[in-house]
Amino acid sequence: ACMRTNWYQYENDSSPKGYAAFKLDSNKLAGGGPTVPYREIFVFSNDVEGIHARSGPVARGGLRFSDRPEDYRTEVLGLMKTQTVKNSPIVPVGAKGAFVRKNADISPAEAYAIFIRGLLDVTDNLVEGASVTLPHTVAYDDPDTY
Repeated sequence: ACMRTNWYQYENDSSPKGYAAFKLDSNKLAGGGPTVPYREIFVFSNDVEGIHARSGPVARGGLRFSDRPEDYRTEVLGLMKTQTVKNSPIVPVGAKGAFVRKNADISPAEAYAIFIRGLLDVTDNLVEGASVTLPHTVAYDDPDTY
């Protein structure tokens, strides 16, 4: 189910990144449940973890700081489903994401930055009309500039 990862990417100083990101094809996960996203990106570090779920190739939604570390994925899936209904006249599919702090010594802003970097690590850039994947990204899917 893993379509992409930043596992082999490095920081600018050649040190390993302090977080890992995995893009998943949710349809290939066992026990999908009643709400199965099109794609999910899971970001994990010692300080932060989070998930971004979207219900189609192009989706609209938002990100939030969650206070539910035990079930933030369930929270995100419910919000994504609601977002899909809410935005159906504009964009027919929804997206949502949430992250939790696992280390109270970092600020919510620092946690957010780690989460966003993880999401961007496994999302292609659009450069002069062409899709560009970050170096050292393991990618088994088609280009995805989302």
